[in-house]
Amino acid sequence: STLAAVRIAGLESFRDFSHPASLTEAIIGNHGADLLRSRKPEPWVVTRGASPARYRAGLEAAVLQWPGAWVEMKEHSLAVHYREVPRAEPFLFREARSVMRGSRFEVRQGKFVLDVRARGVHKGAAVLRWLRTMEGEETPREVVLYAGDDTTDEDAFRALGHRAVTIAVGSRTRGARFRRRSPESFARWLRRLADARRSLRPIPGQVSGIRR
Repeated sequence: STLAAVRIAGLESFRDFSHPASLTEAIIGNHGADLLRSRKPEPWVVTRGASPARYRAGLEAAVLQWPGAWVEMKEHSLAVHYREVPRAEPFLFREARSVMRGSRFEVRQGKFVLDVRARGVHKGAAVLRWLRTMEGEETPREVVLYAGDDTTDEDAFRALGHRAVTIAVGSRTRGARFRRRSPESFARWLRRLADARRSLRPIPGQVSGIRR
């Protein structure tokens, strides 16, 4: 089996990913715009030349009113961070949508962050392309498991539907078939899954070990 990790972060942070290379087939980042495979970066979901740089000044003007909030510039997207001032979310969301109105970009709410990304570039599109690529290489069909704890993972939940075991981690994310209360409880379930595979025994309760 292989692991493809899907991250919001840009390519510059891929190299900090600590999962063993022998287990990680690829890392998809920047909402699906980039792929790192065999330590080589490449474009993944095409952004059709859309650049967010021209909107940075407008977003930075909005965060000036909230000390502790800041704008992160990425290659294909922007992020407005407000973890230190969570009460700023309604104002920043409204201002960001105003700045991006009429552009090729959309504003999505995450965990104490607003993600400004090109329309059509998201985790769902990235994961579906990855699966098509693997099937095109005649990789044996296996059960697909996708878990996430951010609202940006909801695109992947919708795209995969009943084709995969989708798991929302925590209470914020919606749209998955199953849910675990926390990253810790999900990690425990993964350990049970790994132990069961090693011993070739059915998992007690099988997928019912994940609460709906």
